[in-house]
Amino acid sequence: MTIMIFTTVQWNIGGGEIGLNNIINTLKQIGPDIVTFQEIHEGKTSQTKEISKALGLPHFVVDSYGASHIDKQSKLSQSILSRFPLSNHRFQLFINPGYQIIIEGKLYPCHDKGVTAAVAALEDKIINIQTLHMVPFAKASVDPLGPQARELREDICCKIEPLLENYLLQGDFNFDNESLRSFLPTIFRNGVKEVIQTDFTGPLGFRSDHIIYRGLTLVKSNVFNKIQTDHFPIITEFEI
Repeated sequence: MTIMIFTTVQWNIGGGEIGLNNIINTLKQIGPDIVTFQEIHEGKTSQTKEISKALGLPHFVVDSYGASHIDKQSKLSQSILSRFPLSNHRFQLFINPGYQIIIEGKLYPCHDKGVTAAVAALEDKIINIQTLHMVPFAKASVDPLGPQARELREDICCKIEPLLENYLLQGDFNFDNESLRSFLPTIFRNGVKEVIQTDFTGPLGFRSDHIIYRGLTLVKSNVFNKIQTDHFPIITEFEI
């Protein structure tokens, strides 16, 4: 049986405010095989395409889910970039709970959010890869474990259910905890595991970015905290 080790990066890049060159150079140091992005911009130009070309990761899928609060001419998006061929691209919206978000003292309606999925072909193996960006519970003054979020949590669990034996979900859950088990308890069944996030995933001292998986062996995972984006990239190695 062939054993392969591959490297992934999970990163909310905040619209690329620190500059695409800084993001690209950081990723070149890491040399990932798969990258999941949130708050990547699509509009007159596609940050996904630019990064894909610069990194030599030729396969990607991207979905936009709302107008950007960072750049009004762009759409907030999430994407999967891969060294391996991608197929079966699918995007599902979660229910919109209708929260009001407070940003710089002003109220804004909650963006639609959803899950992006694709199937990556790694030689003789395939992996169901997903990414998502969850609503900002803290900015909406909503307890993610409380009754206001119950229907949304149930909807998330249904729509991120693994479709294949090999499964990887990386995303910004906006859930500040080392573990997702209290937030999405029903997803942890049938062999689904998680990377326990002991390190802060952003400079403000939160742990909002999480990784869950099945059918893979975790080799190592660490947060790259030497770049000042809104969130830090998480670098993970898996064996399959």
